[in-house]
Amino acid sequence: ESVSNTKDILYQATTYTPDIIILDINLPSINVYDSCGLLKNKYPKCKILAFTGTNNIDVKKLQTLQFDGYLTKGGDPDLLITVLLDIMAGRKHFPNNTNHVAINVKDDNFILADRLTKREIEVMELIANEYSNAEIAAKLVLSEKTIKTHRKNIYKKAGVRNIAGLFRFMRENGVNV
Repeated sequence: ESVSNTKDILYQATTYTPDIIILDINLPSINVYDSCGLLKNKYPKCKILAFTGTNNIDVKKLQTLQFDGYLTKGGDPDLLITVLLDIMAGRKHFPNNTNHVAINVKDDNFILADRLTKREIEVMELIANEYSNAEIAAKLVLSEKTIKTHRKNIYKKAGVRNIAGLFRFMRENGVNV
């Protein structure tokens, strides 16, 4: 349910005891930093995702306040689902910080591939080792739909359309998986 201020957030949380809350951190009527702290104190198992329209985020502050991650608006709806599932599984999601890595390539250059996440790199390694989506899902304890979303995101970030393109991408960029 949608809320418009901190008091409403706390009331709704008391009424519904949600597993996860998505807080738009740009709403002027909501002090999300206070809200997150109050919610985490009262409902320590509740996961909280900061949702924002900007990339100018103080990630350390979000982490200190016990947010479980953040996501910018306007992205792929499948990514939102993936992030929510990851957060519910206990993984943090801070895309401009610790959850993202660069892939080393030949000649000490880096391929950011639009910032592949550690999870996407893990999925890419398993794809390279001929695991099926179902096998990857079982190994990583995720749903097959989540793996398909990761695969789609990897293809998009690598600028390829299929598995052959992904292997060409990895070979051309010296990705050692």
